[in-house]
Amino acid sequence: MPFGHDAGPTKVFSYLARAPKTGLETVREQMLLGHKYKNALVELELKRRARYAEITTTPEMVTLEAEATSILEAMAALRNEISARNREAKRKLGTAEERKMLAAWRVRLAEIRGQVKAMRRERREQVKAELETMELEIRNELKLRRAASGLYWGNYLQVEQSIEHSGPPPRFQRWTGEGKVALQIQGGMSMDEMYFSSGTLFDLDLPEPAASKRQQKLGRTMAYMRVASDDAGKPIWAEIPIQFDRRPPADARIKWVFLVRRRVHGTEERWFLQLVVERNAGWEEQDCATTGAVGVDVGWRRGDDCLRVAAWVGDDGVHGELILEDRLIVEKWKMAEIIQGERALEFNTARDGLADWLSLNAEIVPDWLRERSENLRQWRSKDRLGRLVRYWADHHQFDGGAKMLTLLEDWRSQDRRDLHFQASTREQAVLERLDRYRKFATLLRRRYGTICVEDWNIRETIARPKPEEADSDKGTRFYHRIAAPGLLRQLVTAKAREVQRVKAAMTTQTCAECHATDRFDAAEHLVRTCATCGFREDQDYRAARNLLRLGREQSGDGRIAPSARGPIESNGCRQDGATDDVPISASGDDRSEQAR
Repeated sequence: MPFGHDAGPTKVFSYLARAPKTGLETVREQMLLGHKYKNALVELELKRRARYAEITTTPEMVTLEAEATSILEAMAALRNEISARNREAKRKLGTAEERKMLAAWRVRLAEIRGQVKAMRRERREQVKAELETMELEIRNELKLRRAASGLYWGNYLQVEQSIEHSGPPPRFQRWTGEGKVALQIQGGMSMDEMYFSSGTLFDLDLPEPAASKRQQKLGRTMAYMRVASDDAGKPIWAEIPIQFDRRPPADARIKWVFLVRRRVHGTEERWFLQLVVERNAGWEEQDCATTGAVGVDVGWRRGDDCLRVAAWVGDDGVHGELILEDRLIVEKWKMAEIIQGERALEFNTARDGLADWLSLNAEIVPDWLRERSENLRQWRSKDRLGRLVRYWADHHQFDGGAKMLTLLEDWRSQDRRDLHFQASTREQAVLERLDRYRKFATLLRRRYGTICVEDWNIRETIARPKPEEADSDKGTRFYHRIAAPGLLRQLVTAKAREVQRVKAAMTTQTCAECHATDRFDAAEHLVRTCATCGFREDQDYRAARNLLRLGREQSGDGRIAPSARGPIESNGCRQDGATDDVPISASGDDRSEQAR
């Protein structure tokens, strides 16, 4: 969260809260206005990007980019064809001519991208004045939309900060009832200032002495947050019950306050009060190890009744893996997916049943229902049909429609129950996974001072699922959602004393014993024997050892990583009877060199 150029290290303290006792309507109104303002800024950003592309693009660039697109499509088609042949024959069948063709295309793509980059740089210099004029117009329009938004100043600031001016284009979001109100405390407020003075923007009561230790731990108290101003400029306060169960350090300063509303279990809402706290001394944990290093290979691989999400090798010879058991996490996730599919089928039945009934009873259907159900068979939103049913039941019942309305109300009630069960089942799996990841990160942080991880874009790995992984229960995207490797890597590196990010290329395909390149299909074989030195090793431990070695080289420590010998097991997940080049039974850690 940016607070200016001189901002120090920050941390978010989140507290469970309840709906405000006062100012609730103002809070809900500010959240809705913030949602509308964000969509307005998305529209403005898309307009800015389109105008920028129009100014900086020439016909020559358009021709080159069209050629690049055709080359990419041809490369994708050829790769899919080669993959299909390989799957059919269970071995690699790419010909030398095909490899040369792909190499020539890659060279041409690099040439095109270099030419376009140079031409765009030159074009920007030519139209510099026009671009400055465009940016000025966009800023002026932003000010007009800000003035018309009706938002309190802290709210429009956090909305504007959420719009990215680079990277993928922003998307419009529908209103779901979720949102936040924000308060910026300029210059920050220390904990003493908050406790011993009456704030004009935010205030917090100290938890009252409680009779039991449990009540003291919960720390129930009240927070007071200014959420808007009335027409006379007087503050409108929200009185928020919270559980103040942990206090930020005394030398920290509160920079932002957020009141957040989230939808949980499908239909319920949950409130949080979040304090964004700055501390010049930093947030390094006191129990971090000062010596030692570990290589951590993050990924996802299907095992026997479990999902392996990481393998690690330390410089002290200790190694292990992190797994998610099926009975605790994977099966719950699958159950949530099954419920979601059943809800989709029930929705299709209810929607098509209503459409058939409307066509058969056109003479008794009122105009309002005919207008609100236009293009009904193309609807994909359960909420949209639910709103129609609720509006029908509350305002406009008519003769001849009672039976159909009853059927729709039964569907809506059952769908809400199923949604609650689906969301609670998935939440159990998510919380169990988060607990495992936090404990794993704490274990590594306390044992090793340096953590070596791969520097690779996890999102790109699953951007284009393979044809054979169309079934979400077996495909890479399904297990990626369960494993959440990005979250795991973030937690592992967040509080480490030192982090070495190593380029991901060839960490699996390089023998960790003799460092010779050993190309093989990493998605097909778990255990691999090096063709050069004959060393047999689990490929994930091999990658972890290579990460440890390369991380040491980056940090100037040239010691050799120890071999990860011994049984490949952890918490009951074991590849029993593994022999050289034993194929595994799942899509596994598909981060082959092509995926990287």
